Amino acid sequence: MMSLVPRIVLKPAFSLVGFSCQSSQLDGNFELLWGELADRFDEIPFVDPDFGYGAHLQQGSGWQYLAGLAVLRPGLVPDGMTLHHFDAHTYAVFAHRGRLHRLSKTIAAIFRDSLPDAGFKVIDGFYFEFFDDRYQPESEDSVVFIYVPVETH
Repeated sequence: MMSLVPRIVLKPAFSLVGFSCQSSQLDGNFELLWGELADRFDEIPFVDPDFGYGAHLQQGSGWQYLAGLAVLRPGLVPDGMTLHHFDAHTYAVFAHRGRLHRLSKTIAAIFRDSLPDAGFKVIDGFYFEFFDDRYQPESEDSVVFIYVPVETH
């Protein structure tokens, strides 16, 4: 059993622009969307290219994945890209340390063990990974943060 201890943060509202696809169509291969975003991020007006977001959004009975970048203010959305707005929320934030291919195990442990053990009520519908300069592809020193919206007591 892997139990991770979250830090609780209040994140203001923000918007992402990027490429999205049904998770079932990606079959765990999110790199395709990230590659497309890397090739075209300079087309996004008001973009902050220093931080990446991998947003998992519930869409009916399935999930959509959005590989996106924050925009300082929403503008024109380039062809083929998606804009998604997130309201301000309180989040339980967990750190995943190590290679990205083990991220799914960390996320499973968060939802299976850590959140229930801490007594948090999850706000269903989405969660996201946050990538900053601590993310180092294929490095054991890499850090990715998982943000899960929760209700506060």
